[in-house]
Parts: sequence; structure tokens; C-alpha cells
Amino acid sequence: MLTSRAIVEAQHDDIAPPNIEAARSVDIAERRDYRVAELAALRAPVTRRMLVLAAWRVTWPHDRLIIGASRLIRDLDRSAPGKKISVHSNRGLAGIDGTIATAAGIALASQRPAASLLVAENPGGSLHSVESLTARPAGEAADAARPAGVAAGRPARAADRDLAAQTGVTRVLLGDLTLLHDVGSLLFGVGERRPRIQLIVGNDGGGTIFDTLEVAATAHRDAFDRVMMTPQNVDLAALAAAYGWAYSKAATRSELDSALTAPVTGPSILEVPLAR
Repeated sequence: MLTSRAIVEAQHDDIAPPNIEAARSVDIAERRDYRVAELAALRAPVTRRMLVLAAWRVTWPHDRLIIGASRLIRDLDRSAPGKKISVHSNRGLAGIDGTIATAAGIALASQRPAASLLVAENPGGSLHSVESLTARPAGEAADAARPAGVAAGRPARAADRDLAAQTGVTRVLLGDLTLLHDVGSLLFGVGERRPRIQLIVGNDGGGTIFDTLEVAATAHRDAFDRVMMTPQNVDLAALAAAYGWAYSKAATRSELDSALTAPVTGPSILEVPLAR
């Protein structure tokens, strides 16, 4: 997922950032204007570009990012700078099929217990306990987890995956219809592991991606909305509660930043209202 640096640099933020120099000005009016602009930026409603870039920024190399085949993936493709992270997306006859199921599988696989990761990396060698590795200095722990034949100066994949298993988060950036199309995959069976997974749902009330098609300019609006946009008003908070997922909502820039930087300890849904 790489966007030309020239394209990225040519784009502007949705809300102009306050002039930081004004915050230190001796002029009271300039300092007041700075505070007003800063507050306006924090209270600005979330846009699609703001949402996709925020999700991109908080995703680290030990995380996983899954992107639904919705309008958001196009905004991300146009805006995201290069970054070395793991990105996944479904493609098929219908791109939104099974997005949550795919994401749940990726989350469970990437967050396996540390012991199973070491066995997978070194099936013929000795098994080191998690405690014996974490109690040692970082370099010694990586050496202990390194499979036979891997050079000491080269990072072991087992150690990297161990970090991902302990701290990594799987984030899913998707639209509301992509979520509802695979809603049954929200169910984790009784006694099953519940991974650290966060569904970031850009909710614009339907399939607004179809507004970009030629038919949108010629079809009768009511018929187009019913057949193509397929509007919905599902209560996502109630849906999350029904399946035992945590729920939060972010409508402004400050709420979005807070929600995306909060610890993810299990399955959660973050709803982000978007304008059509």
C-alpha cells in the first residue's frame, strides 16, 4: 500500500492546523485565535480521509490491518504514505464477502500463545517457556528463541511473532454494509479465544460508494437509493451488545484519536458516523 509522495504532499488536511507560532505570541488576541482554532480542529467532524489516515497512523508493524472492499479503501489508497505494516483485504466475486470472518482468523492466528509460536518456528528443537525468555535481557531472549541455523545477528521470526502475539492488535477498516453483510462472524463460540480485534466502522448509512457510478446521475433518486445504496439504520451499539463486543463511537477528531489510542483488550466495535 504505497501512494506517490508527490500525491500525498499535494493533499491538504481537512481542517487547517492552528498556527503554532500564535500560541507563543505576546498578542492576547493572537493567542485567543490560536485556542479557538485548536478547539475547532478537535471538534471537527470526522471525514473519510481523516478516518483512514488515523487508522493508518495507529497501526504498527506488530499489528494487522484489514481493509474492507468499501469506499474507505479507495480513500486510503489515494492518501496513505508508505509504511511497513501488514495489510490484508478480501477479493472475490463480491469483495465484501466474509470480511469479518477473514479478520477474525487473522487475529486468532497472529495472536497465538507464545509457546505455540516457538514450536512452529523450531519443531525439532527444545521448547523454551515464556517465563524463561521474558526474564532474560532482550538480546538473550531473542537468541534463545532463535531456531537452529539462524545467524545471531539476524532477528528471529519467532521473537517477532511473540511480540505480535502479546501486544499486536488486528484493526478492520470497513463500511457499514460490509459489516452487516458478514454480521454472523461476530459470534465467538462459548469457550473460544477472543482476540484483540477492533472493527472501525465508517457508517454513512448505506452503500455510498455507488454514488460515484454513472447511473447515479441518471436514475430516479428514490429508486437509486433503494436498489443501489440500500440505506440502513441498524443500531450498532445494540448489535455489539448482542454478540458480546465492546462498543464506542467517535464523531469528532478528538474522539477518534482517543478511541484509536485506547488499549484494545478484546473484540470491539468503533462506530464512526460519516456524511454521505
